[in-house]
Amino acid sequence: MTSSFPLRVLQRRQAHLDAATRSVLRARAGELWNRHVSERPENDRPMRYKLKNPIVERVQELPGVIIVRFPVDIEERNPRGKGRSIHDDRGQMFFIYSTADRRIIREAFGHPEWSPRSTVRTIKPWMYLQAGTGNGVFFVGQNSSGESDEVALFDLRTGRDVLTCW
Repeated sequence: MTSSFPLRVLQRRQAHLDAATRSVLRARAGELWNRHVSERPENDRPMRYKLKNPIVERVQELPGVIIVRFPVDIEERNPRGKGRSIHDDRGQMFFIYSTADRRIIREAFGHPEWSPRSTVRTIKPWMYLQAGTGNGVFFVGQNSSGESDEVALFDLRTGRDVLTCW
């Protein structure tokens, strides 16, 4: 027997990031960077980072909330000790931001090979959806640390993981 459970896939739309919000998120990204760079051994810390242009999305069913991902260009010393520095563009800063309340709902810095004991999380929405007849909006996406690759269901209103799968 199967039951009918309404599940709607929601359309993601490009959203605008105003200058004030961009400034707030860039400053918070700097704080996230400083917190997580200390997880790397002193002799293995990157020289600097640069935030690239953000990817900003929204879903019509949850007005006043945007999802922002800043790809990160990380500059590291050449391990051979000579020549140019090395650039690693696999990092990202992730934010769920309430434009209505002007506050960050969820934040994360992610990189696939940061440090063995790292607390970094790469969160990347793949699909937005609405389940049941309620007004909850969720997204399914990547929720990975350096040592584990997971998929999770997140509540877009609260930013919390609702379900994590390996």
